[in-house]
Amino acid sequence: MKIKNLVAAAGIAVMSASSAMAAVIDLGFIMDKSNSIPDASFASAMDALSLAIQNNIPVGGPDTYTISVIQFNDTASVVVPRTVIDSAATLANVVTQIAAPNSTSSTTNYASAFAAMLDQYTSGPGGTGVSLLGDKSLINMMTDGNPNRPIGDPDAAATSGAVALQMAGWDSLSFEAVGNNVDTSLLAGLGFSAGNTPTDATLLPVYFNANQITDPLTAPFVLSLADFNAYNSVIGSKVQKIVTPQVPLPAGMPLMIAGLAAFGYMRKRKQAA
Repeated sequence: MKIKNLVAAAGIAVMSASSAMAAVIDLGFIMDKSNSIPDASFASAMDALSLAIQNNIPVGGPDTYTISVIQFNDTASVVVPRTVIDSAATLANVVTQIAAPNSTSSTTNYASAFAAMLDQYTSGPGGTGVSLLGDKSLINMMTDGNPNRPIGDPDAAATSGAVALQMAGWDSLSFEAVGNNVDTSLLAGLGFSAGNTPTDATLLPVYFNANQITDPLTAPFVLSLADFNAYNSVIGSKVQKIVTPQVPLPAGMPLMIAGLAAFGYMRKRKQAA
């Protein structure tokens, strides 16, 4: 094989190693802003989330990430609409949107938050239309209390909302339960992954230690935290677990390509002489 063909083959091998793992990864974050959470605590939690995204979501790597952020109380509102992180400027804009001040108020309606997230990743309202989800998808929700809206059976409404998300193609739903007023068993039942649904008897594990954090895309869990200081200190670790590590080139590959190119150049000069 000619030297130039060897160089080309080596380059193709490098590109193939990177592109083979390329994926679109959708990350949805749901943040409880009900009136049981002081404004300062909610603002610090949003700051911690924005910092976690800024420090851990790669730009220009093998994978493409999308991010959306929903906040909720009695109703849900969109903080960051579904955004493809295609540049450093886009990531910076998302970080700024998350860190913007948001006041807390009213009651707790999980179902409204789930419905708002569903709308962000389908081409029509209420989960209708074409799914916009990529290859992998995770929803991460922070809450400090149990659902008490809508009127009637808020737990059942929350379960229906979680089922709708899974039916729409979301791979995983994981939680942070902040404080002592959250029924972690309810969250463990709502959460899902490829191996379980929100309507079966399989519950997510409940962890109490940040050292137990695994990749929530493949092994979701409920992380029970004492307060918002604890949330702020662990959200970065959790986001980091989601991110696909950059696949390094084989140690000798760059040197081999450079050597082949130099050898080819010298050989060509010799032939010309």
